[in-house]
Amino acid sequence: MANILQVTSAPVTPDPSVQHGRVAPDMSVKNPVNPSAVNRADGQETGQTGSSTGEGRFSAVDFEGNYAAFLRELTDNVNLPKEMETVLFGEGAVALSRNKEEISEVLKELFSSMEMDSPEELKDFLQNQQQAQIKFSGNLFNNLRGMLQGNISSSLRTAILNFGKSYNDYSSSGHFLAQLETIAGDIDKLLLPSFQGEFEDLISQMNFKGGMGEDKANSSLINGQIIPFLSNYISRTHDYGAVRNAAILFVLYAVKYENGSEELLAKQKEALLNNSDFRLLFKGDPEEAFQESLKNLEMKTGNNFTKLFNQFLLAGAEGKTGTENISQFQDVLRGLLLNESVYMPLQHLVLPFRYGEKDVMSEMWVDQDAKDMNGGKLTKMLLKFNIQNLGSFEIISGITDMRVDMSLFMPEDLMEKQKDVEGVVNTILRQNGLSVANLGIYQKTRDFKLQEVFPGLKDAEKGLNVRI
Repeated sequence: MANILQVTSAPVTPDPSVQHGRVAPDMSVKNPVNPSAVNRADGQETGQTGSSTGEGRFSAVDFEGNYAAFLRELTDNVNLPKEMETVLFGEGAVALSRNKEEISEVLKELFSSMEMDSPEELKDFLQNQQQAQIKFSGNLFNNLRGMLQGNISSSLRTAILNFGKSYNDYSSSGHFLAQLETIAGDIDKLLLPSFQGEFEDLISQMNFKGGMGEDKANSSLINGQIIPFLSNYISRTHDYGAVRNAAILFVLYAVKYENGSEELLAKQKEALLNNSDFRLLFKGDPEEAFQESLKNLEMKTGNNFTKLFNQFLLAGAEGKTGTENISQFQDVLRGLLLNESVYMPLQHLVLPFRYGEKDVMSEMWVDQDAKDMNGGKLTKMLLKFNIQNLGSFEIISGITDMRVDMSLFMPEDLMEKQKDVEGVVNTILRQNGLSVANLGIYQKTRDFKLQEVFPGLKDAEKGLNVRI
């Protein structure tokens, strides 16, 4: 079959008309340009149209690598807690609560799940969210991270990375199905009316509610009928615009969905377990650790708060709170997706809740594999949170052998209570089995950037750093 879809490794970047898997009719695939990255010898900027060279839009070259671009976006995305506070506790949420559709009930249930009445209830909520939001946690991935940091054989490194990719796609099956359903709906609207009936019949046979790894029937339908239909449609109609671009996006998600099959995950797991170096280096029972990770995934997919929160954000991004609020919801979704990027080596949690009649929006980044001054293992954390009527706070802490070094930055209005705050924080830490090595209370004057707190983020630039 001819490669009508022309799926290649050409540079592809998000188009403004593509948001959350939706494809607008004027969507186009373009090479991203950073004209300021490289200066030409003739004084013109690369990517600009030359007046005498005949240079046009095909001359644009992006010299910035994937990871460098990721770090730049991460630097620009420092106000996510404030943006989330605006959408969750602002006018957008009020508008949704007045909506007579199902989303108003979702919002009521969401706020009910965020309401905490006691310290014990709050502690349980935070622990549950930590387990639900951190995908690569537990003994299995602690072992794998430790191995990757060591001097291991290329075969073991390859086996670990292949397993990690399959595990990630397996755990994201529901997300990929949701994206496939959304894109299919967009394609249907773009097709000529005479083709829509056949396409709708094919899509109706898809099981978009399938569980993790349940891909056999769906993948068979996609590969055997849906993709051939789209290829044939493009060949007959010569529609190389929006329909083909949407079809390519559909194919890319289908590939990731198929890579997350239960069968492939089991194959990658066996390859890992059968590696002699892995068996020698693993601490504990690997099969038991693997089953524990699967249970954590089930807990994650069954977490009601996460589902409700995602429904709320998507409703706002789709304009159900009014068109004036769409950009705010989209900014939050972009920030969350950025922090879940494949490039992000940190664990990231979003923890909004209501306690003591105050709304609290918190966000946390954790590096479990940092190093202290002596090269020992250090767990490093950056916590940002906004408390209603009190202001914005940040905590930078490091934990080594249950000893804590912590710096708390708080609003100027509270600095007169510095000693009281210090006493409360000391008590909380000791109640949780931690001893305090150093504790500093300071006035917050600005937002800390991730690269400041986790300078190791820059180290990844020493590795492969290209656009694909």
